[in-house]
Amino acid sequence: MTGPGGKGKDAGTVATTTVTGAGIGAIAGGGKGAGIGAGIGGLIGLGAVLLTRGPEAELPRGSTMDIEIERDLALDSSYIQFYNTGHAQPITAPPYRQP
Repeated sequence: MTGPGGKGKDAGTVATTTVTGAGIGAIAGGGKGAGIGAGIGGLIGLGAVLLTRGPEAELPRGSTMDIEIERDLALDSSYIQFYNTGHAQPITAPPYRQP
């Protein structure tokens, strides 16, 4: 499974909001305001990064994957076909039931 990393974009988001907060703080309160604004801007940027999803991962066709099942797996034997093995069989969904 592969997917592009989003670390560079995330760092840019935090840096941009930190600089913006520092600029606004400097205008409002000088040097002390710049420090407070940078801190608030950095927290806002970090929050934005943590609350957003990263880029989608891709699993190309034909890829292999190991899966560990940590719970019991119950199989309905009525869906298992023991005849005509080695040939693909379509899987049909159970009939839709009204709630």
